[in-house]
Amino acid sequence: GYMSGWILQPRWRVMVGIGSIIPFCFMVSQFFLPETPRWLLKKGRKDVAIKNLRKMGKYPNDKAVNKVLEEILAQIAAEEVGQDRAWRELLNPSCTML
Repeated sequence: GYMSGWILQPRWRVMVGIGSIIPFCFMVSQFFLPETPRWLLKKGRKDVAIKNLRKMGKYPNDKAVNKVLEEILAQIAAEEVGQDRAWRELLNPSCTML
């Protein structure tokens, strides 16, 4: 028992060390990633959302950026309505199953 523990001791440390490299890289990279336009719009920061959409380089002009913003805002509004409905259905004791 003592010898096998001594022989295997450094190996588990190497395994844990290698396994922690990728999570550490993700943790560090989070500080350099911009917020998503969707999150920014939910927080009421439309100007920063527009800036981030333009920075992505995927949308060629302001018309395309405004179209994407309208789509995101419509999705957020639909989710908020659906979320209220879901809570009401969950808490309603007379729910029927389809």
